[in-house]
Amino acid sequence: MDNKPVFVFLVSCLLAMGFPRALSAQPELPSRTIEVTKNQALQFGDVSLTEPSATGTVTVDYDGTRTYEGNVVLLENTGGDYTPAIFGFKLCPGRNVNIEMTPVSLTNGGYSIDLSLTGAKIGTNTYESVNGAISCSFQSNTGCDETHLIYVGGTISIGPYSSTPDGTYVGEIAITISQQ
Repeated sequence: MDNKPVFVFLVSCLLAMGFPRALSAQPELPSRTIEVTKNQALQFGDVSLTEPSATGTVTVDYDGTRTYEGNVVLLENTGGDYTPAIFGFKLCPGRNVNIEMTPVSLTNGGYSIDLSLTGAKIGTNTYESVNGAISCSFQSNTGCDETHLIYVGGTISIGPYSSTPDGTYVGEIAITISQQ
């Protein structure tokens, strides 16, 4: 018996059973690039100390609530807005997302104020800070064109006046977003 026709038959069966389809191109996966935007700055509004040697803190939570402790006066209707920071980012669903936010110092010339982050909200999830920093993880379940919003609150310590004189203090929140 000749083995040659059997070999040809086996190769023909493999080709008919889909072997060539395994060589076809896979559909391209959606982009894994993260697009981040700053939608709103963290602002504490206008505040004052009750006396030059006084100290205190001002907090703006991720929900926009402003509170104080110590000898601080929260000034209203002066044009100084207070708002949580809002960042937006886009990525495709099914990704595990890790976010790290670290505190910074706000500066005004040669003067500085320490900023501690107090918490964040992403969707319906809230995250509290640890030592003034925020670390959180979640799974992206929205579409590639949907924007995840991160609401971030913070606290500043001010006073005495000789250390934190009047002026506008500015800085940036360091945010690292990674996906898996």
